[in-house]
Amino acid sequence: MDLDTVSFKEININGSFEKDENGNNLPDFWEVNWRNGTSSEPFAGLAPYDPVDGANVYRLFNGKGDRESYQYVL
Repeated sequence: MDLDTVSFKEININGSFEKDENGNNLPDFWEVNWRNGTSSEPFAGLAPYDPVDGANVYRLFNGKGDRESYQYVL
């Protein structure tokens, strides 16, 4: 570990779910997602929530073609 490049950041697991500091369109602390099944076009990501200005929702889409497919998130 190179001590010159290490930075420490306080982790607040209950902090703002909408923050996406690394710009990958997933809310920080909710970035691991996976699925089962064989559906096509599944995705997980932040989406705008129209009724509340400036808010987002974490959208998990199971995909098409396999009704038994599920999306999971950690």
